[in-house]
Amino acid sequence: MTILGWITLISLFLLIYFGVEWALVRLLAPAPGADVVVFAVAKSLGKEMVIGALFALMLLVAAIAWVKHLAAALLLAGGVCVGLAYWNWYAPYTAITFHRDRLELHYLWPRSSEFTLPKDIVSMNILLSGQVRGEGGSDTFYALEIKTSGGRHESMAVGSQEPVLAVKERIMRMGK
Repeated sequence: MTILGWITLISLFLLIYFGVEWALVRLLAPAPGADVVVFAVAKSLGKEMVIGALFALMLLVAAIAWVKHLAAALLLAGGVCVGLAYWNWYAPYTAITFHRDRLELHYLWPRSSEFTLPKDIVSMNILLSGQVRGEGGSDTFYALEIKTSGGRHESMAVGSQEPVLAVKERIMRMGK
């Protein structure tokens, strides 16, 4: 590959990376404020999506080598990537807004927000995920699971327990 090809490839990668981040800032929940707690950060989501796109490209190349038909390879790689994207980015809520008498759970676009009343909440749990590194270090992430009479809602995981605890305590005060 020539130097011009490498420059084009790097420029395309940077354009996609910053373009995804720019779009996510506009597609995410409202800006944080006194009544809005945001769990998803556009920068981290942008990095995850670019890494996901690179993973999808590698999966597509492997699928083409394995299946030998482009349509079947696209279906296989596309199905796996859509499933992973839904599980990681679309299913959890990205922010929560406290209104006077109800909660609004924000999801990534195009999924619409869901409203719930504090009296409809059956239980709330703090979920832990992560991995332990050597010498006592760990990467622990926290998510807030809200079970209501209408279903189960889980926030995007954050690296600090404080916002999750603050949201849980505020919801408990609303319910009283």
